[in-house]
Amino acid sequence: MSGGRVLIVEDDEDLVHMLEYNLTRKGYSTMAALDGLDACYLIEEENPDLTLTSMSL
Repeated sequence: MSGGRVLIVEDDEDLVHMLEYNLTRKGYSTMAALDGLDACYLIEEENPDLTLTSMSL
């Protein structure tokens, strides 16, 4: 069983890598944006199933 596609929106690259590592181990496909503009582009182009967003971004 494969997981969904998760967009990670976070400006802390270390946290992004940790989340990507753990999510891919569980079978999810991940993509990341370090700012809101990139996140908007990825949401439109990739249509992720779930978006994890930094509250302080």
